[in-house]
Amino acid sequence: MKLAFCITNATTHKELNNYMVEYTTYYAHRMNQALQSKSDIIFANDITSGLKQHSSKYDYILFMDAGCRIFIDNIIQDIIKVIKDNPDFLCAAHILDWTNKNKWYELHNQFVLVNIDTWNDINCPEFGNWTNKQSKIPVIERSVENFHDDYTPLWIKDSGEKKTQTYEHPGWNFIIEGLKYGCDIINWNQEIRSKRTYYYPDTDSDIFWHCIKNKTTDPRITNFNQNQLLQMLRHGVQDQIWLYNSEEISLRSIDTYDVIAIPASGFKYLDVFKNNMLRWGGKLIIYDFNPKALEWIKTLHQSQEYNIESIASKFPHQRNFKQVKGYGYDKTIEYFGDVHKFNSYLEMFRKTDVVFAEIDLIQKPEPLIEQLQGQSFIHISNIFSTDWLIATYGLKFAEERYNTFIKTVGNNVEVSGVSPIS
Repeated sequence: MKLAFCITNATTHKELNNYMVEYTTYYAHRMNQALQSKSDIIFANDITSGLKQHSSKYDYILFMDAGCRIFIDNIIQDIIKVIKDNPDFLCAAHILDWTNKNKWYELHNQFVLVNIDTWNDINCPEFGNWTNKQSKIPVIERSVENFHDDYTPLWIKDSGEKKTQTYEHPGWNFIIEGLKYGCDIINWNQEIRSKRTYYYPDTDSDIFWHCIKNKTTDPRITNFNQNQLLQMLRHGVQDQIWLYNSEEISLRSIDTYDVIAIPASGFKYLDVFKNNMLRWGGKLIIYDFNPKALEWIKTLHQSQEYNIESIASKFPHQRNFKQVKGYGYDKTIEYFGDVHKFNSYLEMFRKTDVVFAEIDLIQKPEPLIEQLQGQSFIHISNIFSTDWLIATYGLKFAEERYNTFIKTVGNNVEVSGVSPIS
């Protein structure tokens, strides 16, 4: 199965559109990381032109309008399930019912999956951009239930009746032609909806771009999603402390090292002791840009208790602990074997001389790099690939900083973690 991610333009506001194209491209890369066989990331002005340019090369194209954000990368597995469960569908999209405003139906172009074989079989129809027409078109039967509000039906189908109706919203031609040939037009399910969002760059574009550039908010911005992005940009990552790991704990190394550097996050540093990664007399460095995160790991290092929740309850900055999906206490214990093994690795950590270093790996990594002497290992986690970094500085900036970092550390240092695009 050949699948491509196609990023389409969202607004005529050039600067905002360029920003959003880069932003959404990052999330296409993220989804690609969750695939065994990598997909192409391509670009087009809109869905119709994207189909004309690229349909000959792929079985499926997922069109992502610039402004899409993915919360959970494994959404791509949910999308593949839609493909496998519906072999003859034309498209999957967000279906909107505007008949209460006498405007028929819409396939919102923010997130549209097209089955190229079916599209070819029905004579390659155009998607249908904004228009204002009246003609005799299908009367649609729809679910009584909605995903939210009163205009988001769970499903639609052809009632068999036609009448003269007004249509103007995008996707009208896909609906008309798809129903004419009996094709399924699928609405995205709740699972997929919960793992992504869209920032509507074509709404209040000038004000929205001004706020993005200046990291401000504006009462004239009434779109909830836009305000969520602006709040993230304004408040940044703040002083978050990761009590447990959101990513896999394993450092995936069977070698031994003179120096090992790991961020102050969760319990990944205990994998050093589980796998005997640190040579006798070697140096373990716990680094972070956040002094409160360093203080937490230092507290664990100096404590004589083994009840993590008890230690956390007495930590002065416990409000900064971040809840994570993935690893919690039980899964962490399971990874290390059992509670006795976990405690033994924690004891090894406490008996090791540890350097705690306040380091901003993005802006000023040199003080840490200078300490990576001999055969060294550094875990960078997703520091060069966070939602906040890409939203604030852009994908190109993150790639440049990552590439510079990799060049600077040299060949004697093994680096684990992810780049902005892999």
